[in-house]
Formats: sequence, structure tokens, C-alpha cells
Amino acid sequence: MRYFIDLRDIEDKRQLHEKLTAALPLPPWYGRNLDALYDVFTDPSFPGGEDPSNEILFLHTEEAAKRMPAYMRALQQLCLEAASERDDLDIEFED
Repeated sequence: MRYFIDLRDIEDKRQLHEKLTAALPLPPWYGRNLDALYDVFTDPSFPGGEDPSNEILFLHTEEAAKRMPAYMRALQQLCLEAASERDDLDIEFED
């Protein structure tokens, strides 16, 4: 399954987590923070379904990084670490 998350209009971390909640099949326990996101991404049951491979593509990341550079760096690091733990998860960031 492929998931696209457009960060073009993201101004803060609250909006980022709202966008993630809308775009991804996140569980009810998702806490709308980076620790919870890491827990979701490394959970073998995420995202579920029949497709054995999953790709998450973040779009317009450069724009979001200008508005919240530290949080975007933390998000990218989290995604890199989570994807390295799973063979069935690929996460990419495009400018």
C-alpha cells in the first residue's frame, strides 16, 4: 500500500499529526506525538491489510521544514529508524 502525505500547508506539529491521522490507518491509541508515531511505525500489525509492503511518501517536506525545522528533523530521524527495523516499510521525503 502507498500512502501520500502532503505537508505543503503544515504550520505546526498539531496540524502535522492531524494530517497523519487523516492519511494513515493509525490505531485508536495513537497519541499524536512522535513517540506514538514511532510505536505505530514499528508495530508489525501496521498498517494491516493484504499488501506485504508499505510505502509512506511525505511530499513538500522542504516547506514544512522551513516552518518547523527541529520537528521535521526529528520526524525524518524517527522514520529512518522505524523503516530500518522493518523490511516491509519504506518511508521517503520529497521536497
